[in-house]
Amino acid sequence: MRLIGEIAEEVVEALPVMAMCEHSAAANASLSVENRYACSKSVSTSAGDLDDRQISDIFSPWWLISVRGLLDMADTPRHFRHDCPHCGTKSIALDVVYSDYRERPVRSGYKKVQHLYLRCPECDYGSFAVILKDLKAASEGRSHTYHFSPRQPQPNIPAHLPEAVRSAFSQGCEILQASPNGSVALFRRALELGLNRMLGKSKDRLVKKIDKAAENSLVTPDLAEWAHGIRLEGNEALHDDYEYSALEAEEVRDFAQMMLTYIFTMPETVKAMRAKPEGDGE
Repeated sequence: MRLIGEIAEEVVEALPVMAMCEHSAAANASLSVENRYACSKSVSTSAGDLDDRQISDIFSPWWLISVRGLLDMADTPRHFRHDCPHCGTKSIALDVVYSDYRERPVRSGYKKVQHLYLRCPECDYGSFAVILKDLKAASEGRSHTYHFSPRQPQPNIPAHLPEAVRSAFSQGCEILQASPNGSVALFRRALELGLNRMLGKSKDRLVKKIDKAAENSLVTPDLAEWAHGIRLEGNEALHDDYEYSALEAEEVRDFAQMMLTYIFTMPETVKAMRAKPEGDGE
């Protein structure tokens, strides 16, 4: 089976020839396709003799669009590498389900706009990419720019976290869709690292650290109960066969976020407010 690109190139090469036939038969508006083909055998010209505007004046828009579409299909990639905004898989080759091209005028010249409709092979959810190709920039070897939708939501990481705590929590957020069990385990780790910072590092198990924080009124009884929930969920994610859903992992994330906000963000916020000069907020 012949490649679309090869067929399209032959059609485009024939356009100036067909255009000359059309000019020579201007008096006969009903010139048939067969006569046009016969004429093309006796008339020859180079592809550079006619520009796009002249060709588009001669041929109907659907014909020109169809030819360009064949060329564009030949240039369309089968995959588009990007992070999946749904399952969170990093730099995955998303399947190109459909694409089309448009051209639009801008101040610097014409831009070719390609729309890609994509599907993730991991989660089977769809996404959309717009590639803007500046024809002048492309001739100078500069890369394309693109817009991608939907965008991945940015994790809401509490302020003033110690670096190790922040790293564990943010990693849990990043892999939540791709690996809910892994994210739950990381939220448990973030909690334990936070308690170590609050109480001092020790060999005590996490259950004792939580109870100690509650006994010393460093956390409220309700927060201690939440912390035990995070501990148990993290243990299950690490050692049991249970597979967490993304929704369940999000619930653990929210509990860990509130816990870390209480331990680190709120004290620093209060301290900053107290440090303001009197009347500064008026």
